[in-house]
Amino acid sequence: MCFKTPIPHSFPFALLLALFLALTPARVCLVSSAQAEPLTVFEGLEMVTSRSYEVRIAREYRDAARQTEQAARSRRLPQITAYADQTWLENRPEGIFGGGSSPLGEDEFLRYGISLTQSITDFGRTKAGITSARALSRVEEERLSAARNTTALAFLQGYINLLQAEKALSVTKQEVRRFEAHLSDAKALYDAGEVTRSDILSAEVNLAEAVLKNLTAGDDRELAISRVNFLVLRPLDQPLEVFDFPSPFVGIPEIEDLTRMAKANRPELQILDDKVAAREAQVSLQKSDHYPRLFAGGGYSYEENPYRVHEDNWSLMLGITWDLYSGGAVSAEERKALRELAAVMTEREKVKRSIFLEIREERQRLKGAVNRTQVACQALRQAEENLRLQKAKYQEGEASATDVTDAVTALTRAGNNHWAAVYDGMRAQARILFCAGTVLAHAYDGMGPDGDSKDSTDVKTGE
Repeated sequence: MCFKTPIPHSFPFALLLALFLALTPARVCLVSSAQAEPLTVFEGLEMVTSRSYEVRIAREYRDAARQTEQAARSRRLPQITAYADQTWLENRPEGIFGGGSSPLGEDEFLRYGISLTQSITDFGRTKAGITSARALSRVEEERLSAARNTTALAFLQGYINLLQAEKALSVTKQEVRRFEAHLSDAKALYDAGEVTRSDILSAEVNLAEAVLKNLTAGDDRELAISRVNFLVLRPLDQPLEVFDFPSPFVGIPEIEDLTRMAKANRPELQILDDKVAAREAQVSLQKSDHYPRLFAGGGYSYEENPYRVHEDNWSLMLGITWDLYSGGAVSAEERKALRELAAVMTEREKVKRSIFLEIREERQRLKGAVNRTQVACQALRQAEENLRLQKAKYQEGEASATDVTDAVTALTRAGNNHWAAVYDGMRAQARILFCAGTVLAHAYDGMGPDGDSKDSTDVKTGE
């Protein structure tokens, strides 16, 4: 956009204003050189919840945990070992018989075999290990879900920030146009001899300040675009076209409903539940170390030796192992597991209370945003009417240039306050859903420009 403003050569701010007005179209041309990519909020949520850095990292940890569970299950299966070796001796083995000696084998020989060992019972050790590994696997699964929702919330915040930055840029552009119109009125009145030159100078100063605000707002918008591009893994300087979207729910949810949903759906609580299960299994595992292990085995072996009657042999074995004394290590590990279990249970209680506190805080923020939006809407209408009246009075000589300037500034402030309240409410809604454990990608499913949300959340609202 190009701003055309007549600038008197005698005014000291003229050069500064001319510089800003000259740079503005250049920057707009630079931004528009690349085609803006449309991005709806639902498209962005699909991107970040499927291939963001956090999601990819959590997915790798989940797959690793699944392998740990598989390794724990393998202890129930027989262990099969095969071996083969060729031996070379410096001296041939011989035995003493009476007054002489007799060879017992060759100085080089081949040997190979296979053995199988199957655990019969270890009094719950293997079962406890599998239970612990399964619980830790569920932990990583829930962490993946948490990563998806956390990334979705970060994207929603960034997307809403970009929408607000665009509205702020629009408000500053309107302020520039209003001060341009005021400058034009001041010049016309000055030429008619109805106002002094100070009115023109004041209008030019205010116009320069408005242009500065517009440039700052444009910079803020570019930074907001870069943050969104970072989250959706696009080039940071890729221009974006974003769209307003409808609210996922209307009103203010009840605390009881949010608390109930959080207890059932928050991944953090489910993670800690699984951690408790894993620690309980670890306690059982450590207790099983006090008991023996029964196993059965067998195999086949061959050793090349022409002096033996049978060079190969089959074997069958039934055995028991029992660690009778370990210097207190087993008992210490058991006590350690009990302490870790107590710590996780305390952490679960703390996180649960923290979540309930978050729900109350975010609900209060949403309530405040709703109230501010109502007040800001009324203030915006009043500021628009005030500017209309002050401009009419100024043209009639009944108001000063300061009155018009104050009215324009007040309208700009009211516009920014209005959009800040609106988007604060949208951010608060996203955080409310996050606190309740709602899958954000589902809550905003199908939302696009002028789109309707599919009713994917059961948040009940009052007030």
